[in-house]
Amino acid sequence: MKQQKNETVRPKILGDRSRRTLKKVVKQNRKSSLMEISQEFQSSSGISVSSRTVRRELKTLGFHGRAAAYKPNITPQNAKHRLQWCRAHRHWTVDMWKTVLWSDESRFTVWQSESGCGGCPANVSLGTALCRLLSWVVEA
Repeated sequence: MKQQKNETVRPKILGDRSRRTLKKVVKQNRKSSLMEISQEFQSSSGISVSSRTVRRELKTLGFHGRAAAYKPNITPQNAKHRLQWCRAHRHWTVDMWKTVLWSDESRFTVWQSESGCGGCPANVSLGTALCRLLSWVVEA
């Protein structure tokens, strides 16, 4: 026979109101660190809790720490060029867009030449920079 343990459950420090306060603190600035969130929560709620408790409660509320994705800043000049390009192409039809070849910055072999553009046809003056294709827009 197994003996049943008389387990006592420790009451949680944070109640529903405190959890709502914590959720509001996080939503005000999602880029805050755990320590900043803990300090802001303690000052707004008046409850003294450890950062470990805050982390555990954030997890139960559905918040998870993630590293922000790197997104390069767009310079004003680049934004201007992008806007000009968009305005120039906004009236294109679907058939016109079908003639465009979109490419990322993937490297691939052109005419089986891995050491530059030595294998490129003589009538194509591409230079070695084209062996690393940035983007081609091909219009039929």
